[in-house]
Formats: sequence, structure tokens, C-alpha cells
Amino acid sequence: MGSEKKRKRRESEGVVEETPDRPDKAERKRLKKLARLATKDDKANGSAHKTKEPEAEDVPEVPALVSPIATPMAGRKLTKKLFKLIGHAAKEKAICRGIKEVVLAIRKSQKGVVIMAGDVFPIEVIAHLPVVCEEANIPYCFVSRKTELGAAGLTKRPTSVVMVSEKKSGGDVKQELLEIKGEVAAIQNLF
Repeated sequence: MGSEKKRKRRESEGVVEETPDRPDKAERKRLKKLARLATKDDKANGSAHKTKEPEAEDVPEVPALVSPIATPMAGRKLTKKLFKLIGHAAKEKAICRGIKEVVLAIRKSQKGVVIMAGDVFPIEVIAHLPVVCEEANIPYCFVSRKTELGAAGLTKRPTSVVMVSEKKSGGDVKQELLEIKGEVAAIQNLF
């Protein structure tokens, strides 16, 4: 009530103020109460947002910052397999990290799988790699985040591109690489 008295006194003195866009305290309480009642009615009628879309097993999870040219995008299962493979290969030092190393390895005709991040900005820095991989007949795919790609390669730095090399890998990593290479080539042929 104190603010009401101040407003009336200012009006009598000739000071005119514009009313604020924000509703007063009583109006805000009334709106909150109406919102609560509306949600109670929705729950009673069963129209609340209880139903959630069933998650597909291998649907790519695309954040807002992924470039539209980042195709083919690996799905959830394939992404997990790729990160696991990158981790094992990093321990055996069978990976190339970064654009320069990967391009050099491809030009030296090393075979393997190339994994690129879709949220690289500007995307033009890796836009030539899909063409280079296709010319060398190397399967490639995109994952959603460069931070996760760097973490999978056992480094703290975000990494834009990683190549798991067949030549340097051995044993279990080579078997794992051959399996995943077929899966990556399969999603690559869809596009």
C-alpha cells in the first residue's frame, strides 16, 4: 500500500510516471495461481506430458551447432564403438590427430577410418577431408562434438579429426577396426 500512496502523492504534485510493463504483486500471485490450477487440471485429465518419444537405438544425436554438411553422422551405438576404438588405438599409438597429420597419412596411402567432428567452426577447415577420403577409398564419418572426440583420443584438447590407422594397429585393435570400418562404409553408402 505504501507504493500506492507514493504514486497518488506524485500525481497530485504533477509528476506523471508511466506504468511499468510488469504486473503488480497481486496480479502476479493471481497469474501463478491460475497456472497451478491449469497444470492440476491437465494432470487430472491425463493430458500432462507423461508420454515421451521412444528413443531409437541408432539415431544420430545432433546438437544445435553441428554443421549441415556433416554427413554421414554416426548414430549413438556407432559413436560409442568409435570412441572405444579410438581409445584403444590411442593407447597403442595407432591414431593420427589433427588435420595436418590426417592429410599427411592419407597422402602416404595409409588405410584406416577417419572420424571428424561436426561442430568444427568454421567448417571450411575440414570441408576438403571427405573428398580426400573418397579419392583414397577410406571410409569416414562425423561425430557430433569435437570435445568428445578429443577425450576419446586420450587428450584434453578438442580434436577436429582423427584417423585410426591399420598399418600402426595390431591385434585386438585391428580386429575392432575392421568391424567398425564395415559399419562406417555402410552408413557412408547411404548418403
